[in-house]
Amino acid sequence: MDVIIWFFLLEVIGIISVPIMYNLCTGLKDRGYSFSKVFGCIIFAYVLWIVSIFNIFPIVFFTCLCFLLLFAGFSFLILWKSYKEIIKHLRIHWKMFLIMEFLFAFVFIIFLFYRGWDSGINHTEQLMDFMYFNASLTTQAGTPKDLWLSGHSVAYYYFGYWVMAILAKTSNVVAGVSYNLSLVTIPALSAVGVYGLAYNLAYDVSKKGLTVFFGLFSSYCLVFLANIVGFFEFLWANGIGSEKFWSWIGITGLSGESTVQTTTWYPEGFWWWWRSSRVISSTVDQQQVDVTINEFPFFSFMLGDLHPHVIAIPVFLMFLGFCLNILWAGVGDKRKYIVGFIVIGFISGVLFSINPWLIPPMVLILLGVLITVNLETSSYPQVSKKIPWLLFGGGLAFATSIVAFMPGISILQDLSTQVSGVSPVGNYKELASVTSRYIHILIFWGPYIILSLPFVILTFFKTTLKKSWRSLSYSALFLVSMPFLIWVVLHFVYGGEVSAIGDRWLYLLPYFVLMWLSIYSTLWMWIYRISDRNMIFSLILIFVSLILIQFPEILFLDDNFSSPTERMNTVFKFYYASWILLATVSGYTIYCMMNKFAPYFKLKKSLFLLYALLFIVFLGSSYYTVAAFKYNVDNSELEEFNLNGVSVWKADERQAIEYFKQNANYTDVILEAVGPDYSQFSRISSGTGLSTVLGWVGHEYQWRGNLEIINQRKDDIVRLYSSVDVDESQTLINKYDIEYIYIGENERNIYGDQGINKFYKIMDLVYKESSVLIFKRRNS
Repeated sequence: MDVIIWFFLLEVIGIISVPIMYNLCTGLKDRGYSFSKVFGCIIFAYVLWIVSIFNIFPIVFFTCLCFLLLFAGFSFLILWKSYKEIIKHLRIHWKMFLIMEFLFAFVFIIFLFYRGWDSGINHTEQLMDFMYFNASLTTQAGTPKDLWLSGHSVAYYYFGYWVMAILAKTSNVVAGVSYNLSLVTIPALSAVGVYGLAYNLAYDVSKKGLTVFFGLFSSYCLVFLANIVGFFEFLWANGIGSEKFWSWIGITGLSGESTVQTTTWYPEGFWWWWRSSRVISSTVDQQQVDVTINEFPFFSFMLGDLHPHVIAIPVFLMFLGFCLNILWAGVGDKRKYIVGFIVIGFISGVLFSINPWLIPPMVLILLGVLITVNLETSSYPQVSKKIPWLLFGGGLAFATSIVAFMPGISILQDLSTQVSGVSPVGNYKELASVTSRYIHILIFWGPYIILSLPFVILTFFKTTLKKSWRSLSYSALFLVSMPFLIWVVLHFVYGGEVSAIGDRWLYLLPYFVLMWLSIYSTLWMWIYRISDRNMIFSLILIFVSLILIQFPEILFLDDNFSSPTERMNTVFKFYYASWILLATVSGYTIYCMMNKFAPYFKLKKSLFLLYALLFIVFLGSSYYTVAAFKYNVDNSELEEFNLNGVSVWKADERQAIEYFKQNANYTDVILEAVGPDYSQFSRISSGTGLSTVLGWVGHEYQWRGNLEIINQRKDDIVRLYSSVDVDESQTLINKYDIEYIYIGENERNIYGDQGINKFYKIMDLVYKESSVLIFKRRNS
C-alpha cells in the first residue's frame, strides 16, 4: 500500500505541474512533460521549506496536504487560461507522454524489486543519509537539526533530503520505507528526464519511432550503463589472464590469480562489484599513491546511499532541459528570455543547495547558452550590442538563485567547508604527484569515447575554411589552454621543475585535441550563425564534460583529505557530472551518425564497424549491470521482500526506536554511545529523528572542522556513562539538556555497567526490554 500511495503522489504532483511546464517550456517538443514530476516536487518542497524557515505553520501531514491543494489550485488557474492549447497538445502527442509514463513506471518497478531485496540501511554512509533524511522528516519549524550534534542545525547541503522527506511526510510513509522509495524514485525520474532531453535533441517529425529509440538509448546510458570493469571482473573470476596482464591493468583487487573463481556466470567474490567505482588509482612498490572514487549513476542506485550527488541527478537534468528550452524559446523573445533565466536561476539555487559540486559545469553550460542565445539574433557587427543582454541574463539567473535560497543561508554559520583552495597536481611535497593512467581512462570512459569521438571529429569536418579560421583556431586554443596555463603558474609557485611542463603537456595532448575540435566547431557555428542549436548544445555539453575529466589531471580542490586521496573528491564529483552530460548527448550522437553525418560514411563497412565496436563495448559494460543485480539479490540478508530499511537492525533497537517515536517530542535530546564512523553506532538518533549529544566523530569534524567541541562532548559522554558520581552526571545532563538516556548493547560494551545504577537516583526508568534500558529526566 505504501508503494501505491507514493507512486500515486508522484503522479499527482506531475499532473499538477503539467500546465505550468507547458507555459514555461515553449521551446521543447514535449513542453517540459519529462520534467514535470521533478519540477513539481521541487516547487512543493521549496514552498514548505519557506514556511518552515519563517515558522508560518508547522510542517506536518495536514500542512503538506493543504499546500498540495493550493499548488493544484494555482495550476488550475493556469490551465483555465490555456486549457484548449494544452488539451490539443496532449491529444496530438499522447503517444509521447504515454511512453514517458511507461518508462517511469518500468524503471520504478525494476529498482523497486531490487530495493525490496536489498533494503537494509546498514553499510557505507547509509546511516548518515538516513540521519539527514529523518532530520528533515521530523522538522516542524526552522531548519533541520543535526541529529549527531545536539543543539546545532545541520551543517550540510540538505535540501535534497528535504525534498524526499516532504514526499514521505505527504504520503505518510514511514521513514525506513520512504528512504528506499526515494532510492527507487530517483532513477525513475532520471530515466524520464534524460529521455526528454534526448527526445528533444533528436526530434525528427519524419522518424518519430527512431526519436523514441534515441531517447531510450540515453535513458539506458544514464541509468543502467556501467564502465568496462565488469568485463574484466568476468575474466578474472574465471581465471583468464596472466599475472603480468593483471598487474598492468592495475585495478585494486584485480591482481594475480583470482582468489575466488566463480562457479556460475557472474563473479562470486564478496562485493566484487565495488571495484568498478575504484578504477582510477596508482600503486608504486605495492603502496597506493593515488586513490580516487569513480562512481557512476547505476553503481550509486545499486549501492543505496541517498547522497546529494545522487538526489541531484534529475534536478541537474531539469536544469539542462531549461537551458535547451531557452535556446529555442528565448531567441528574439525578451519576455521568454527573462522568464527563462529566472527559472534557470531558481533551479541553479536548488542545485547549489543539493550538490554544490555541480556549480562549475552549470556556470560553463549557462555561459555557453547565454552566448548562443544572444548571438543567434545578431549580425557579426552587432555582437557588441548584445553584451548587455548577455550580462543581464547571467546576472538575472545569479540574482534569482541567491534571493531564492537566502533564507537558508544560516546553514553556513556552522558549516566548515572542506575546500580550502585549488592545488596543482604535480611532484610537490605532500601534494598529489600522480595523474590517471590512460588504460584506466579507457576502462572507465570506454563506452562514451566510442560515442563522442566520432561525433566531435565529424562535427569538425562539417566546418569550412573561411577568412576567420586562424582567429577561431587561436581563440579555441586559448580557451582549451586556460586550465593548463593556471597549472603552469601554480607549478612554479609550488617550486616545480621546468621539464615537468613539457611532460604534462604531452600527457594532456589527447584532451587538448578533443577539446579544441569541439570548441572550434562551436565557435565556428556561433560566428557564422549556423542555426543548429541542438548540435551547439551537444557540443557545449561534451566540451564541459571534457574539461571536468581533464581538470583532476592538472588541478584538484584541496580539502581535508591527504595523500594518497588528495584528488579523490575532485575526480569523484567531476567524473559523475561528466557521466550525466555524456549520457544526455549519447542518443543525439547516434542520431547524427545515422542522419547528419551519413554522407561521411561513404563505405557502409565503416559505419558497420563503428556499430559493431559500440555493440561489443556496450555488451561488456551491460554484463556488469545484470551480474551485479543478480549477485546482490542472491546474497541478500533478507528472507522475504521488504522495503523497510530498518528491518535488518536488531529487534531491541527497533523496539526502542518505536518507543521514542510514540513518547518523545521531536525536540528532545537523547544520549547514546559514541563509536566509529561507518558502523552500527548512532542508530537510535538516526532512526528516531531525535538529536544525540554526539554521533559519528569523523563526519562531524568534516562538516564543522571544530575538534574542540567534538572532543569535549566525547569525553563528557564517557563520564556520563561511566561515572558513579551523581552530582557530576546531573551537571552534564543539564549541560546538554538530555531528556533520555539510552543503554543498549553498544553502551554496555564500551562503558561497562558500573555507571548505570546512578541513573536510577536522578532519572526515571521508563523502558526496559531485553538488554535495553531507557531513562527519562525526572520532573520534566
